[in-house]
Amino acid sequence: MFPVSLGFNFYGFFIWNVVLTFYVIISIVAYAELTKYNEELELIGQNDENADEICEELMEKFMKHIEYGRMIRTIDNTFEVYTFVMIGTNIPTTIFSLLSLFKALSDEWITFILIIPGIFFCLVELIGLTAVPAKLHEAIGRVENIIYSNTRLWYPYDERIYQIAYALVTHVRQANLGISLWGFAVF
Repeated sequence: MFPVSLGFNFYGFFIWNVVLTFYVIISIVAYAELTKYNEELELIGQNDENADEICEELMEKFMKHIEYGRMIRTIDNTFEVYTFVMIGTNIPTTIFSLLSLFKALSDEWITFILIIPGIFFCLVELIGLTAVPAKLHEAIGRVENIIYSNTRLWYPYDERIYQIAYALVTHVRQANLGISLWGFAVF
């Protein structure tokens, strides 16, 4: 019976790692896309373009941001339950692993060494489930700062550019644009 149990545990741990790795990679790819988008957005109006060119370029960036919003919502919808379950299981697993570690300090050294990988995995999982989506959300929110700091969009006054810039900033300020955690908190 022990080998079967060990096999199930190994299989479960393997699947857990594969899905976590996939989740982190997808989030990092989305973050890289948004970082590239932000770099391109900063260049609008830098080449002495006229108002029509700026308006066209800004509208193109706005439509691209809508596509990125859809992509991020798809990622969020795909991994929402997974993230909820993994965070929900990570917290007690980390607590019990730390309790085992403190108990192992007074036991044999081999017990201590066997507990270390579990704690390491819990910490890596917690970082993967929270820090990577937080970076993604920060990249989304950075668009607003880029728009407001680009003086070429605001001076000289052009109502079309103002309207597109305002629509883009409004789109960025959506509360549900990001990867949610626990089903309600967006990172």
